[in-house]
Amino acid sequence: MIWEVRLLAWLYIVLGGLGLVSGVIICVGFARSPEPHADEAFFYASFLFLIAAVLILLPGLIGGIGLLRRRPWARIVILALSVLLVPQIPFGTALGAFGLWILLSRKGRACLAPAENKEVSSASVIRRGGPAGRAGAGLLLTAALLVMVVLILVVAGLRLFG
Repeated sequence: MIWEVRLLAWLYIVLGGLGLVSGVIICVGFARSPEPHADEAFFYASFLFLIAAVLILLPGLIGGIGLLRRRPWARIVILALSVLLVPQIPFGTALGAFGLWILLSRKGRACLAPAENKEVSSASVIRRGGPAGRAGAGLLLTAALLVMVVLILVVAGLRLFG
């Protein structure tokens, strides 16, 4: 794997992880605030966070993990996110342009091309931990992030309608 693709993957993983954590902290802060206008601020902040999480943060995190694992579908996810990030000056433009430049290059396409006629012995899969063990960690991380989003929605619903 070329180092640029690995760097791009880690940038999207960090962006997604930090964005989700900071969004949860902001929403919890608004939910627990004693200020009289905190309910209105909480509603708007949680709504914007949910949109950002669904459109950019979760797909970026999942796509970054997919890039590290050299999954061909991850290239498409990160390309779409890079296009969405380009108008977000200055950091989104830099990350989006870097992602488009790397993934549309010849080396980037070759690095993430589907493997054909690759024979993998069962001994090498067992020694490396197997694909099931690696996929399990990604699924666990994705499930934890989805639980956080659901908790935010539940707290928002209780604050608005409870």
